[in-house]
Amino acid sequence: MKWIFSAMLLVILGGCEMFDESEEMQTEPETVESDLSGNTPFEIREIRLPSGTGYFGEPIHSSLTIEWQEEPIELWIGESIQDASGKWHDFDPSPIQDQPHDDHQRLDIRSENIPPRDTLLTGPQTHVVSFWDRSPDEEGAIRLFQAKTAGELILFSKQETFEQGPDTEGWTAADHQIGQTRFDPAQIDTHDEEGIVITMNPGGKTSGEIRTMHPVSYGSYEIAMTVPDNPGTLTGFFLYGAPDYDHEIDIEVMNDQTGEIWLTTYADGKEQHAYKEEHAIDPTDGIHTYRIDYFPDYTGFFLNGEELARFTDGYSHEPMQLMVNYWRPSWLDQTPADEDTQLHIHWMNH
Repeated sequence: MKWIFSAMLLVILGGCEMFDESEEMQTEPETVESDLSGNTPFEIREIRLPSGTGYFGEPIHSSLTIEWQEEPIELWIGESIQDASGKWHDFDPSPIQDQPHDDHQRLDIRSENIPPRDTLLTGPQTHVVSFWDRSPDEEGAIRLFQAKTAGELILFSKQETFEQGPDTEGWTAADHQIGQTRFDPAQIDTHDEEGIVITMNPGGKTSGEIRTMHPVSYGSYEIAMTVPDNPGTLTGFFLYGAPDYDHEIDIEVMNDQTGEIWLTTYADGKEQHAYKEEHAIDPTDGIHTYRIDYFPDYTGFFLNGEELARFTDGYSHEPMQLMVNYWRPSWLDQTPADEDTQLHIHWMNH
């Protein structure tokens, strides 16, 4: 999909409710960092910056409320986002041309649109909104105020729901043996409501794996899935490149009610990091999300948006394929179910 990008800030003015002078500034999310110059003719009463998941090619929306302490002056809005590699994108600055009707002024800032995938890496972004006394491109411009979040806004290229099953563009179904399981493309099908299902036959002899057709590189990769209750098997969500033990970053979920998750990296022909913990979830009951952040400086692992581990070394920096599979390892002792069981992949962000 090709995104169309227009670097422009739209600033919409609106009236605001009155504030008690003793009321503290409100922020959303709570992790907004702000810095107000000591010589400004206004105070900031409310800051709302976006948090959660967004997608390249869509606008982001912020709002700030000013309480003027002196005669209003012309302000310029500047906005920037920075990806995890340190690369910045600056939106074109825009002036606020209309004067407020009272002492309170609400500014709705909508950026149209987030730049395309080849401009920034997917994943957590640093987001900055600033007020200037003139265009920040002009010599001598003074920044009067800055609001900033780090990692609250997470951007992806798209959400994949696999409407075409394993034949979805950019994806393919594997046909090979691993452990005690044979991967067969026929075991993968679309789900009635959303996403796809991978069916394992009795005893774990046959199941399925999907993978990207081409290697992927730095960025964030997130999956929403409901794993089967089938002890003796696991679900893998991982980055992999041949040969074995040289290029691999794994999330492995035990397919039972224990909440046990393994996080592993391989590089230079051996295991580099291994994390094995049980968590207070039942991955077989309802939808849970799992995310890999793969960047030049670190690789991080997330469960339902909460970071579990972060490694700053011991992982490959080569492009790898993104994969999901459901299989029976030879090193798990339990015997899988004697009936068909299914892994349900609801969607994937990448």
